[in-house]
Amino acid sequence: MGERLIRGTTLAERRRQRRAALLASGLELFGTRGYAGTTVEEICRHANVSSRNFYEEFDNRLDLLRAVSAGIAERALASFVAAEPDVGAPLTVPRARLRVGALAHALLDDPRVARVMFVENIAGWAQYPDLMDDIVGPFASWLRSVAADHLEARGRLPRRQAALVVGLVGATIGVLADWVRSPGERRPVDEVVDDIVALAAAILGLPDAGDDTGD
Repeated sequence: MGERLIRGTTLAERRRQRRAALLASGLELFGTRGYAGTTVEEICRHANVSSRNFYEEFDNRLDLLRAVSAGIAERALASFVAAEPDVGAPLTVPRARLRVGALAHALLDDPRVARVMFVENIAGWAQYPDLMDDIVGPFASWLRSVAADHLEARGRLPRRQAALVVGLVGATIGVLADWVRSPGERRPVDEVVDDIVALAAAILGLPDAGDDTGD
């Protein structure tokens, strides 16, 4: 037998709709009022769901923040990957600029996204130590796999490769967070992209377009 329909939708569909509404409300409220200034009751009212429905999907408010942030990170990584689809091509500064530009705009163009990722998550990290790994881990893993051949050709051992990638990811987060937390001193996003690309070139040893050897 198929699932029982309620008002034309199945229970599974209604649950997916409720979860999507809660995630959208989390982004809106955490991204405008802030994590500390938002209660579960306010999230439920904004999403038009009951508190019982909330706790069917999330353990608590922090769990919702984690899910909202993970969704943002997933979409940002997809933009980063899609910006330069020729994965097998040599890593160069122009290729890095395409990817970093896509990443930066995905994280900074929507003020709510920028606030959730680079302001509100700080409160979450103190309570949920794995939050950083959940959000940044997939990006770091992908970057390490793509950069492995380039770094190996430059004589970097696997242990050093991992350290360089972690350093680049940390530096990128620092640059983006500084931009978000300095609203009165913000430069154009493309200038921030240039700064991150310069870091990538220095840390990974990226060549310019006309020098794919890096020597």
